[in-house]
Amino acid sequence: MTDTPDTKDAKLDSNVIPLRALGKSSRARGFEEKWGPMAGKVGFTMIPTTLLRGAARLQLDPPKFAIVLQLLEHWWERDRDPYPSKETIATRVKLSPRQVQRHIALLEKEGLVQRLERRAPGRGKTSNAYDLSGLVARVATLSEEILEETAEARKRRAALEKPGLRRRATPKA
Repeated sequence: MTDTPDTKDAKLDSNVIPLRALGKSSRARGFEEKWGPMAGKVGFTMIPTTLLRGAARLQLDPPKFAIVLQLLEHWWERDRDPYPSKETIATRVKLSPRQVQRHIALLEKEGLVQRLERRAPGRGKTSNAYDLSGLVARVATLSEEILEETAEARKRRAALEKPGLRRRATPKA
């Protein structure tokens, strides 16, 4: 049996269980079953369902929605704003850098994104960072609305299913 990095580490400390030995989580397996083994190796981005279902309510037309998805793909840590270049976003969503700039300005005007200027010492301006706290707040508010609407709809359905609450047909004379 040949040693792998995992088994070598485990031999050094018998109290350590290599994470690979625990296997993949059911979510990871589900992802792999849907997309195949290669897709996850490139990476994946977690997106709230509210953002997907509520894009129209957030005034996200297709270009703005595509740009938001690109910003989310670059947002790895909660306290570190994403900073992809306009050129990177433009290439990925098949828009010009100027079109991306216009759509980001609209996102900023709508309070979903805030551009933050970045400077590199000795190099001057670099790509902007994007504060997504406005988007996060709007998604949270919309999530509450959706949950309330869902609960109300569930109550209406339940009331319709209760016996004795339906209107009886009036007999014809």
